[in-house]
Amino acid sequence: MVFEILDHGEASFLLRLHIAYTSDGISLTQELCISTILSRFAMENSNTVFIPLAKGITLTKGSTEQPNDQVTLYQSMIGFLIDLVTGTRPDLTTTISFLTQFSSFPTKEDIKAAQHVFTYVNGMRNLVLLYL
Repeated sequence: MVFEILDHGEASFLLRLHIAYTSDGISLTQELCISTILSRFAMENSNTVFIPLAKGITLTKGSTEQPNDQVTLYQSMIGFLIDLVTGTRPDLTTTISFLTQFSSFPTKEDIKAAQHVFTYVNGMRNLVLLYL
């Protein structure tokens, strides 16, 4: 089988990544994706924080009696944050790795911690990953 290759120029969006070519290098951002995620969880107007998680935070695993909608909400939040980490936000790697431990039976405190990360992302949504 033979496929024809077409050149449509330089890519500007790829898998929710905005790609910009400058004299400094290639920059990647997910600002549009972040706005969509924040809107989905009604966090677009949240106050800005400057650290992803509070220092010394301790979370505990919940029980099997947690409401299913709470589990689904938490797992959805963590999934979106993982998407950001794999795209352009390596600064969230340790935080998300910690929060994923509570995905099976999240508590209200776990959900508040994930929401805290969203407030951090809201304030830092314009960060760019630059390849020189």
